[in-house]
Amino acid sequence: MAVTHPKFLRNNANRKLRLKTGWRKPRGIDSKQRQKLKYAGPLPRIGWGGKKEEKNLHPTGKKVALVANEKELLAAPKGALLRLSAKLGAKKAVALAQIAQKNGYKILNPKREKKKKGKSKKGESTAKETTEKKGEKEKKIEVKKEEKKTPANESKK
Repeated sequence: MAVTHPKFLRNNANRKLRLKTGWRKPRGIDSKQRQKLKYAGPLPRIGWGGKKEEKNLHPTGKKVALVANEKELLAAPKGALLRLSAKLGAKKAVALAQIAQKNGYKILNPKREKKKKGKSKKGESTAKETTEKKGEKEKKIEVKKEEKKTPANESKK
């Protein structure tokens, strides 16, 4: 199913830490990889391509459809995996996810609503949280005062 070809690494990516491993065509006049020396690593060429039928498929072997609205979702082939557009907002993404679930599609990148960190709609923290925070601050202050009052510290002065 999967195309077996070597990993195409950028020239000297294994020698210089500042270089990322993503492929870049070697263009230097002295580049050993450009000169196609075996030890320098393989270059991507037409011969490494996969079968036409297998291209643009998910590793599971199913087709992938990019969806930005309900019309595209309904036009997607049956059994295809859906990928939600990055431009979608959370509200529309959740609505599309529900429609997809009803029609039996699987979404590869489901968008989740951000969890609210203990704040109400007006942006004020809840009363329970504020009392807990105040209690923690008071404990810290008490501990600092006790450290100052110890007899060992007083004898040093």
